[in-house]
Amino acid sequence: MSNKENCYGKLTRYFHWIVVVLLFTTVFVMFLHEYADSSTLSKKLLNWHKFIGILILVVSVFRLIWKFISNDHPNVGVSKLNRVLANIAHGFLYIFLLSIPILGWLESSAREKMVYFFGLSLPNLISPDSNLADFFQEKHIIFGFIFLGFICMHLGAVIFHFFVKKDAILYSMAPISRFYKN
Repeated sequence: MSNKENCYGKLTRYFHWIVVVLLFTTVFVMFLHEYADSSTLSKKLLNWHKFIGILILVVSVFRLIWKFISNDHPNVGVSKLNRVLANIAHGFLYIFLLSIPILGWLESSAREKMVYFFGLSLPNLISPDSNLADFFQEKHIIFGFIFLGFICMHLGAVIFHFFVKKDAILYSMAPISRFYKN
């Protein structure tokens, strides 16, 4: 499960791509929610959004735990400055992966709307308060857009490394081993 010389280990890559798929899914579900014709469908989609958000939170916590207990940093030949910048950017990505679902959960709690996770009703984190609900909703949305900016920056860095620097960054997180650059 640990890294090979030039790529991340399987578990790290699984965590990465599971979160990517979940992020695309939750954004797509919210897009459908905004355009749902019936209130029943809208509620179901919102519940799916909440469920996926909590799943992102849980997977991200496990991913962070794995990051700290594993020595999963492939040798892809990047400079010390690039490694420092990448660590800072990754730190912000993790902050958003944790804070956005928590903000959504806080909003739901303040609106007295239940959040379900695999059939379990999660506890409300705060007492009902419409002003706080609006505050957390606004922060949830704003953080989401800032997170999107960091994701674009992350993708831009990968593209830069692939086309300009021509190093193995892209291959180091490839989901399937046959894509690894030797």
